[in-house]
This record gives sequence, C-alpha cells and structure tokens, in this order.
Amino acid sequence: MIEVKISGLAGQGCVTLASLIAKAAFLDGKYAQAFPFFGAERRGMPVEAYCRIDEEEILLRMPIENPDYVLVLDEDLVDEKLIGPLDKRCLIIVNGRKAPENLGLSGFRSIVVDLYSIAQEVFRAPIVNTAMLGAFAAASNAIKFQSACSVLREAFPGELAEKNELACMRAYELVRKNLLIGKYFL
Repeated sequence: MIEVKISGLAGQGCVTLASLIAKAAFLDGKYAQAFPFFGAERRGMPVEAYCRIDEEEILLRMPIENPDYVLVLDEDLVDEKLIGPLDKRCLIIVNGRKAPENLGLSGFRSIVVDLYSIAQEVFRAPIVNTAMLGAFAAASNAIKFQSACSVLREAFPGELAEKNELACMRAYELVRKNLLIGKYFL
C-alpha cells in the first residue's frame, strides 16, 4: 500500500489534490481513498489531507501516521512537527525555493521544487496543487501522468482544465528531467 500525506494551508487545494491523486490511481486500475483532516477551518490555517493507493481493496479508515510520501504545498510548513515522526524511507516533496538543508531536511529523501514559479506563469496566481500532482507523478510512479491529466480534464471545465494540465505537465517534466541527473533542488 502507498500512503500519502499532503500538508498545506487552507485554500491551497490540499483536499482537491488528495482527491485528484485517488482518482488518477483509480483510472490506473488501483484502489484508492482520499480524505481530509481539518483543524480550524479558515483560509490560511494548516490543513492535511491523506491518500491511500493499493492493488487490493483498502479497509483502513484512519489518518496516515507513516506515509511513503509527504507533499508540502508551502515550504513554511516544514518543521519538526511535520518531519519528526517520518521514516527515512519517506520521500518528501516540497514546493519551495530553499535548499533541502535550509528546510531541515538533511538526512531525509526530499525534492524541493519551485512550483510557485510554474503557477505564476500559468495561472498568474499561487495555485500549486495541480503542479504538485505532476511533481508527485514524476517522483513516485504511483500514478501515471496520463491518468493525472485525465482527472484534470474531468475535474475542471474548458480553459481551466488546459491551464491545470499545463501546470501539471511542466512540474512533471521538471522533476522527471532533474531526477534523471540526480538533482533534488529544482
């Protein structure tokens, strides 16, 4: 089973991202579930969402404590509370501009990618969740890129679908290209 934890701020699309990952996994013929965890439900407050993917039916109905992947939509959320309990096998993908060691990620498998730049170019706004979908597809192989694009076309209407697919594709290509040369700070 693949378990994913998504951390972000309310309004950044954590819950939508978890749902998109689960739907893409379903298109790939896998079982999946996505669910949120809310604290204070106000824009700008920390939010977590979770996703599980498996080849068999998923019967667990509890928060994920030992994820295989952690997707962080804002580098300011990387702190001891987030990374302290993580297993060293976990891959952490962070939207940010700081080097992994400057985020306290030394000793962890991590990729830091500037998704804000992609979002600003495509949306003219800091909407990074669909770019993170592409980064996750590239780094994990847990979902196929084509399935990620399909769920974006299904989830968003017309031009909005095209923009989300473009953000996803740019992040996917950036991560894929840099992982091939062993670069983890993009």
